[in-house]
Amino acid sequence: MDFAAMFDTWRNVLLRPGEEVFVEEKARPTGTLGTALIWMIVAAVIAAILGWLRVQMMGDVMGGMEQIFASAELPPEARAQIATMFGAAVGAASLWSIILVPIGFLITVAVLHLLASVLGGSGDFGKMGYLRAAYQAPLIILSSLVGLIPFLGGCISFLLWLYGFVLTYFAVKVNYNLTSGRAIAVVLIPLAVVLILTLCAAFAFAGILVSIIGNQ
Repeated sequence: MDFAAMFDTWRNVLLRPGEEVFVEEKARPTGTLGTALIWMIVAAVIAAILGWLRVQMMGDVMGGMEQIFASAELPPEARAQIATMFGAAVGAASLWSIILVPIGFLITVAVLHLLASVLGGSGDFGKMGYLRAAYQAPLIILSSLVGLIPFLGGCISFLLWLYGFVLTYFAVKVNYNLTSGRAIAVVLIPLAVVLILTLCAAFAFAGILVSIIGNQ
C-alpha cells in the first residue's frame, strides 16, 4: 500500500475542493472500490485508537463516576466490576467501529448511487466509493483528532461534518454528470430523511413519556 500516494490524494481533495480535483481522481486507474475500503478501514482503525485515547483523557468523567459510586455507597467489589464493564464497553465500541465504519460507508455510497441514478445520473458505483473515501477517510481521522480537544473539538468536528457535504456535492456532480441542482438534491435528500425520522422518533418517545407520566 502506497501511503505517500494515499496522503497526497487526501490532501489534494481536502485542500482543493472543486470539480477539477474530483475529475483528476476519477481518472486514476487505482480509483477502485477496493482502494476505498482499504482507506476506510485505515481511518476506522486510527479513529478507534484516538477514541480510546480520548476516553483515557476523560479524567473528569471518571471522577464524576467515582462520586456517583461514593454517594450510592456501593461496595468496592461493585465499583471494580462497574469500572471493568465500562472499560470493556469502550474497548468493544472501538473494535466494532472498525467493522461498522466500512459497512456504513458502503450503505451511504449505495444510497447516493441509487438517488443519482434515479435523478438521471450515469456513473460507476466503485468510482463513487473511491471519490467519497478520498475525503471521508481523512475527515474521520481529523474529527477524531480534534475530538481530543476539550470543548472546542466538538465544534470543529461539526464544521468538518458540514464540509463533508460540500465535498459530497462535488463528487456526486462529477461522477454522475449531474446538474448542480440535481447533485444538491442527491446530497440533501438522505439528510432530510434522517432528520424527519429523528424528529418522528423524538415525538414518539416524548409521547410515550407523557403517557407514562399521565398514568402515574
